[in-house]
Amino acid sequence: MNVYEQLVAVRTELQQRQAKPRTIAVMDNLIQQADSERNNPISVSQLMILRHVLRSPAVLNDEDVYLDVLSLQGDLEEAASARAVDQPAAYVDDSRRPRLHSHYKKQRKP
Repeated sequence: MNVYEQLVAVRTELQQRQAKPRTIAVMDNLIQQADSERNNPISVSQLMILRHVLRSPAVLNDEDVYLDVLSLQGDLEEAASARAVDQPAAYVDDSRRPRLHSHYKKQRKP
């Protein structure tokens, strides 16, 4: 999902969480700013979008908005870490175990 789609998803999630109207207004403003990225093929994660949103002046200047966005980010990070615990990393090859030194010693003996 691109930046625009992620911002819309974040706004929808905040609405479902009963976020304050100021938070929804800030998200609407950010969505309007990202309207030019609507057809951009570059994919961005929701956590990355939330980190960017947390640094925006509109969020930093309003504590209630900041707390709403921060709670959503915390929940997403917890869910991501729970998924990471259940699954091994994609780059780890767990189909091959390292061989013990004794294995190679047996191969050397005639």
